[in-house]
Amino acid sequence: MRGPLEDRHFSYSPAQMDPGRGPPQSSGGPGRPTIPTLRRSRRGRHRSSQGDSVHLLRAPRLPECCSGASDSLFPGMNPPRPPPQASSVCGNEGETGGTPSSLLSDGGKRNCRRRRAPPSSESRPRNRSREEGASPTALERPAPAEPLPPPEATAPAAGRSRSLSAASEHAQRAANLRPLTVRPQSRDSKRLTRGTFGWDGAVGVPGRSESGGQRRRHLPPPPPLLLLLFLSPAFLRSSAAAAPAPEPDQPFRIPEGWSSLGRAAPSERLSLTFALRQRNVERLSELVRRVSSPDSPDYGHFLSLAEVGALVSPSPQTLGSVDKWLATHGVRDCQRVRTLDFLQCSMPASTAERLLPGAQFHRYAKDARRVIRSPLPYQLDRELVDHVDFVGGLHRFPAEQKVVSRAWAMEKSPVGGQDGRSSFHLGVTPAVLRQRYNLTRADVGNFSHNSQACAQFLEQYFHQADLAEFMQLFGRTFPHHSQVDHVIGHQGSGSAGLEASLDVEYLMSTGANISTWVFSNAGRHESQEPFLQWLLLLSNTSGLPWVHSVSYGDDEDSLSQAYMKRVNTEFMKAAARGISILFASGDSGAGCRAVSGEKHVFRPSFPASSPYVTTVGGTAFRQPFLVGAEVADYISGGGFSNVFPMPDYQVAAVKRFLSTSPRLPPASYYNSTGRAYPDLAALSDNYWVVTNRVPVPWVSGTSASTPVVGGMIALINNWRLQRGLPALGFLNPALYRLQEGGNSTALYDVTHGCHLSCLDAAVQGQGFCAAPAWDPVTGWGTPNFPQLLRGLLG
Repeated sequence: MRGPLEDRHFSYSPAQMDPGRGPPQSSGGPGRPTIPTLRRSRRGRHRSSQGDSVHLLRAPRLPECCSGASDSLFPGMNPPRPPPQASSVCGNEGETGGTPSSLLSDGGKRNCRRRRAPPSSESRPRNRSREEGASPTALERPAPAEPLPPPEATAPAAGRSRSLSAASEHAQRAANLRPLTVRPQSRDSKRLTRGTFGWDGAVGVPGRSESGGQRRRHLPPPPPLLLLLFLSPAFLRSSAAAAPAPEPDQPFRIPEGWSSLGRAAPSERLSLTFALRQRNVERLSELVRRVSSPDSPDYGHFLSLAEVGALVSPSPQTLGSVDKWLATHGVRDCQRVRTLDFLQCSMPASTAERLLPGAQFHRYAKDARRVIRSPLPYQLDRELVDHVDFVGGLHRFPAEQKVVSRAWAMEKSPVGGQDGRSSFHLGVTPAVLRQRYNLTRADVGNFSHNSQACAQFLEQYFHQADLAEFMQLFGRTFPHHSQVDHVIGHQGSGSAGLEASLDVEYLMSTGANISTWVFSNAGRHESQEPFLQWLLLLSNTSGLPWVHSVSYGDDEDSLSQAYMKRVNTEFMKAAARGISILFASGDSGAGCRAVSGEKHVFRPSFPASSPYVTTVGGTAFRQPFLVGAEVADYISGGGFSNVFPMPDYQVAAVKRFLSTSPRLPPASYYNSTGRAYPDLAALSDNYWVVTNRVPVPWVSGTSASTPVVGGMIALINNWRLQRGLPALGFLNPALYRLQEGGNSTALYDVTHGCHLSCLDAAVQGQGFCAAPAWDPVTGWGTPNFPQLLRGLLG
């Protein structure tokens, strides 16, 4: 994965693999299990070449919901197998439990059906009644486990090990592997039960008769070699894992600088995150539209964390199915978030590979950092496909957090931009930003219930001493805080990171005097994904700051659609709560990806391309040492998503750009109907930063512009909250509505400069170019704070 401030081109060697294929099988050699040769004895029994009866380990199909406690009668590891009995499969759909009254509630209806018990292998199939006294028990919704750390904590608690439901205990005992002796069937019995093979009989293949009932199709007897293949453990494992992979389009790429250290030890502990299937996602989208649109009567009527959880939490059937599945494999060390839609579990690598067929965990290293990932795709049991969106901690490498220093970069951008006063400067500081964007000494926070936040990842830490030094050097002209009020997560004591220092110092100097939180997502465990850890914190913390600035990004084509769509839903959940999330647009311009031969396309970035975040691009001064007009920064990320369609709030603005722009790249390079970004921009070139007590000049990238805009949005919230108005929440519908009139002065329109892209002949290194009104390089332009405040207070 790449960081938001680095234009990187990796040299990949992706494995060629079939996403639908199960775990790779050995082709022979030492360690390969030997399949005994079968021969028929005079009495008709099957014996191996060693003279022993052939036994087959078979895991019985688990029931889809709890059907009694009969398994509790067998406390041993291999209890006697109880007589076959019918079971009841029950599901509860549409329950919303606790959904706020303003939302429509679904009518819940329990649907039950009878499942026929498996027939005895020594008789023809026939119905069997349930044992007397054994009645099905209702599947109960499991209680939430110990939550993740409260906002006041400076480091997350380890949490208690969570025991799964009692039904999962019974399911685990029922899943103990039992030997099954292969016996021949009589020649006159051609109908066989599923999964059984007779020496002289046909394979039972399920079908359906014309009357709707079950029937059997009969195939010719298999050859002996084919039968041996069917009886092999490898065949049974691949048959059990025949369900499609949850993330078939997730590529595995080892980023530049990482090297493989070989297989992880079977006992090595992993931390996997299970994204459970949510309910009412379409209703959540409609609710976000209502609470975020200024012309809606529900504007600003945000939901609490509990109300969001009641709306989208997984169904009881999903919770129960996942619990039983995990308990069957002995996984008990799990924690849920408060909305119940994420489950984080710790387990040995050997258990994880059994749990997720196809996965094979390896260790990778870069310098002193270590991660554990699987280079092969994973699968889920077929019964889990409708209950789990994806499993985190398998494929995605952590993002690189690097900023660029461009002391040499005097951009040769076309002359143009806004008119305005100019003054000399030696680099961007808080004073330069306040001068350019018209913030006065009075534009600081003074409301106790307002707050802002930034997120840092992968051992990127800020130091309080650096922040104090920065404010001493550059903050003397305005009231400010010199300390972060809350640190959520692990705050290391090592060297400060330039990225983390940049985020904190400019969020707190632009959003001056406002309470600030830092979410530190170090990814300390080698199998964790830091970005997922941040999402889990959002889903587990009430009373979050109103504004979040995040400098993090990856290419869309390096992520699965299942992952991106689920992350997009997490942003919808935040928007429903009134939280403004701002992401850097990236530092690779339009990006570039080779698709075949010499053919290239642009490469959009995610989460910048999400329709539910506000994306911030970058600009530079037209004259490098004069505070004045701005042009597009050539590294500013922008373009069109290949995953998310264009949202309604930006259709008119984007269509106007596409129809009036004099210079557009060939249409084959981008998806003109996708979500277009960025939404606005700010200076991203030549910042001063203090890190490890040393002032560092010439730091650049959209990770600089994003906290600047975030601080201004926090200042506007300060004014709104003081007047009894709600926070801005998801900003884009209000921002686009404000600018649609065509005569708004809330943003300086940046009309000159282009960003970089592919180097082929068709585009010659140039992507999109800035234009009047909205464009995919600088969005609507850069803030004119007094007018932006006036427009968003109305």
